Amino acid sequence: AYENVMQSYKHLLTWTKEGLAVTREMAEVAHSLDPQYTCAYRMLGVCELFDGVFGWSESPAQSLEQAEKYLRKCLDLDTFDGRTRCILGLIYTCKRQHEKAIAEGYRAIEIAPNDADTYVFLAYNLHFAGKRGEAIQLIERSMRLNPIVLNYCFAWLGEIFLFREQFFDAIKALNKAIRDAPNFISPYICLA
Repeated sequence: AYENVMQSYKHLLTWTKEGLAVTREMAEVAHSLDPQYTCAYRMLGVCELFDGVFGWSESPAQSLEQAEKYLRKCLDLDTFDGRTRCILGLIYTCKRQHEKAIAEGYRAIEIAPNDADTYVFLAYNLHFAGKRGEAIQLIERSMRLNPIVLNYCFAWLGEIFLFREQFFDAIKALNKAIRDAPNFISPYICLA
């Protein structure tokens, strides 16, 4: 089950509908191998989140609801799963429930203070709540915690710089995101 979930990440980070389909299949296999494995539920939740956010499902709202159900099941099994809490925060941001999103993000950091992704996800939630200065600080902290920066960190940092009208910094970060993940559409939208 563990291997399936870990291998599914490389497909997820292709940022394509086809990559997401492979990710979902691998997460479903992991779940069938171990129905109590929280990471399988989390990955299934992420698949539904991507379907909803990228418009790859017939009903994005239903995808977000299903994502929340998977993540809630994960938290039923392990209430101290910081990564799941920060992803749940992203769902709340998509639903424009910013206070809930931010609260989940801070809870995630309390649980997993050394997990770089918790800071990035909280930063994204803060960005949509209009707290962009704090968001930049959190992404920079994430980058210090994990020097192997994932492409979405640069994409989200670039988007935040764009909203702050720091255009040079935005272009620099967005170009790094494109270099590392040419299929990720968000940086292209920001640069348009």
